[in-house]
Amino acid sequence: MAEMYKLNDNGLFLKRDLLSSVPFSIPPVQRFRHVGSSRRCITGLQAIVGAEVIALCARNGNKVPVNTGQDPTFRTHRERWLPVMIKSPITFRQFLANVSLNISRVRGENLENVVTVAHHSLAIRSINQKLSDPILKTSDEVLLGILSFRCYNLVKGDFEAPAVHLEGLKKVIELRRGASEACVSPALSNLMYSVEMTRICQQDTKAVFPFPMMLNMAQDQQFGTTPAPQSYKIDNRPWQTIFPASHPLVDTFDSLSSAVQVARHKSSHGQSWKVIDYVVHSLCPIVHKLIGLKTNHIVNNYWTIVQEACRLAIFFFLGELRRQCGALGVSNTLFLSKFKSHMLTFGSTIEWRPCHPILLWMLFFGTLESWDSPEQDWFLETMISVAREMDLDSWNAIVDVAKGFLWVEDVYDVKAAIVGQRFVAEFS
Repeated sequence: MAEMYKLNDNGLFLKRDLLSSVPFSIPPVQRFRHVGSSRRCITGLQAIVGAEVIALCARNGNKVPVNTGQDPTFRTHRERWLPVMIKSPITFRQFLANVSLNISRVRGENLENVVTVAHHSLAIRSINQKLSDPILKTSDEVLLGILSFRCYNLVKGDFEAPAVHLEGLKKVIELRRGASEACVSPALSNLMYSVEMTRICQQDTKAVFPFPMMLNMAQDQQFGTTPAPQSYKIDNRPWQTIFPASHPLVDTFDSLSSAVQVARHKSSHGQSWKVIDYVVHSLCPIVHKLIGLKTNHIVNNYWTIVQEACRLAIFFFLGELRRQCGALGVSNTLFLSKFKSHMLTFGSTIEWRPCHPILLWMLFFGTLESWDSPEQDWFLETMISVAREMDLDSWNAIVDVAKGFLWVEDVYDVKAAIVGQRFVAEFS
């Protein structure tokens, strides 16, 4: 069920009442009450959305929603969003919608279920009421509400609604700036930055909001003693023998390799690195570099064609890393389509033999990301063709080449084994 929005003077307004299609009523969110010193709950929470959210909202322990396995996105909801969303019944209502949506996503169910839609619709209705108030329309509650609407629609894969919410968010920020120099708190800046990075990694567009300073604010707030990726020595740099010395992709792959070294270092010391902080601190700066390399007009130049293919393929590589760290709304659908189109249009016009190792690496991760998608057959067939040109005769041989270029053992060993089992019949 598509949402239909229009903008008014205050930013956001829902044109169509989604609640008209909901066949039952949902009780109001009650005021919070403390249970012990480290937990909060909502009166009647089980009646609102069920046992899954109760498990999610447990403050002491690592419980996850029932029947959702160990999906790390629930940790992100609990640790990153819940502490700020729980402060208001309105924002908590949208938190319930976002969690309910995530439960359906993990279970492979219809994302437009009545519980999710009802909570989301009630939250929008409440925010619209706040927007009509000249004092409350610039409150943290409104800002956080609109921000969480963007997150909700990005997880759904909706490109249009987040753009409308972005305009509402900009309007609120402009009004706040007129009243105060400190227009956004560090906590809100961090969430705004994370949601904007989700949009960028879905839509391959340059950052238009939030402002560049929010990267530094987000990192300063979150990471403390986390070592910078640049502090790790890069021993193996196969891309250095492929690209010209001054090519920007050398620096990009160096940064990516440094981020991988951070993960390996932490893993070797028994430290957890699969957390959202790793995404923001180590991976988001790489995304900024990739977006900076984007060009709207591919010229018939060898290295420009190779660069665009690599730029798109690095998003394939980052996809599973981001998922396992708990990033929300991870989708490479657009990048898979763009890569295929680029290779058919421009990639077919150049000789790839000097770049075969990196080409196979790109196609390998494209195959992993495209599995069970409409692009799967093309990636699989193209990868097999390149592998045969390289005299590789097995899945394990392909994996070895990919590992020799750039690899994260904790993430891709298992996924490569799973896909490899299904691949054997295709390769023979």
